[in-house]
Parts: sequence; structure tokens; C-alpha cells
Amino acid sequence: MAIRIKFQTVRKNEIERIQNSFMSKLSHVEIMKQTKNAINGTLKKSISKIRKEVKFDYNVPKSRLKNVAFVSKPAEPYQSKLWGTISVESKPIPIIEFKTVASRSSGVVADIRKSKRTVIRAAFKAQMKSGHIGIFARGQYQGNKGGSFVYANAGKPEPQFLTSSGKRRITELHTLAPYNMIVSNEKLGESIQTFMGNEVVRSLSVLLQKRVDELAR
Repeated sequence: MAIRIKFQTVRKNEIERIQNSFMSKLSHVEIMKQTKNAINGTLKKSISKIRKEVKFDYNVPKSRLKNVAFVSKPAEPYQSKLWGTISVESKPIPIIEFKTVASRSSGVVADIRKSKRTVIRAAFKAQMKSGHIGIFARGQYQGNKGGSFVYANAGKPEPQFLTSSGKRRITELHTLAPYNMIVSNEKLGESIQTFMGNEVVRSLSVLLQKRVDELAR
């Protein structure tokens, strides 16, 4: 599942100014077509930037990084549809997918962030009957997987922390979803939107002038 982020450019007036400056040289249809191309090209370049920024701060596995974000709604060459959507993965990443070291004395140490190691003292590494290996802890997440993890009391756990057989509930641990990695970093979100605004303006000017030059040959 992915969450859609519709980036609104603050450069609308500048884009319209560029479009108007080519009205005497190109048809309305051609200008709409090249505006669409500029927006879609910017969306694709923004995907690369998002991946790069996430990789800069997090040790996201390569297999996950390529699916961090994608263009889910490209722009179309009509005035009312000159916008696009980027979807960012909202599924949390299991901690086992990061480099981890587990021991009985210190729990689990995971290299999730580039800046520091994460120590989870009550966690342990185990293999399920299905063969799946993961990092687990006794307890559960509050609400959905986006909530905080609550550990079960070692003495007498509350009923919600018990399985139907009366044992303490064991849950696989995960870290942030790529979506949360982005929206939790205000500077990163601003950086991406600034990049998109600058790039679509630059790209539109280049594409429209290129089309004028092609027609003039």
C-alpha cells in the first residue's frame, strides 16, 4: 500500500508566464503537451531525489530502496489535469532487513540510521515455524503498525498482551515506513518541493524553446 502525496508547486504564476511567452510561437496544444512533459519529467527526477535523500539518512536495503516511491498519476496535456502524483511506500520495514547483531545480554543492535545504531534491549532474533527469521519482542503495537510498541509486563501481563493460549504475545519489530521517513523530516519535504518547483520551471523553458527550434528548421 502507498500513500499519495500531491506536491503543489508554488511556481504556478511563473509557469503561466513561460507558457504565455510562447503563445505567439507555438499552438496551445503544443504548449500543453510540453507542459505535461515537463511535469512528468520532474516527477521522475523527484523519485531519484527521494531515494537519494532516504538513502542518505537511512540504511534502507537496495531491494526496498527501488520501491520507496513511484509516479502513480502522471500529468495529462489538459489544463485541468496538468498535475501529477508521487506515491511513497507506507508499509513499515522489518528490522531484520537491516544489518543486525543479536545477543542475550544486549538484545538487538540494528544499523537503521546512518548517524547512529539503534539498541533494542528487549528484542531477540528468532525463526518462525514458517521458516521466516525476524527480530521480535514480547508485546504489541498500539493501534496499527504506525503506532508505538508496548512491551508486555514480564510478571503478569495485561490480557491484551496474551495469546489465546495464555502466553505473552510475540510481535515482529519494524522501523519507519519510507513515507514516515520523509514526512517526519520537515527539511526533506521542503527540499523535495523546492526541487520540483525549480525543475519544472527550468524543464518547461527548455522543452518549449527546443520545440520552437525544431519547427524553425
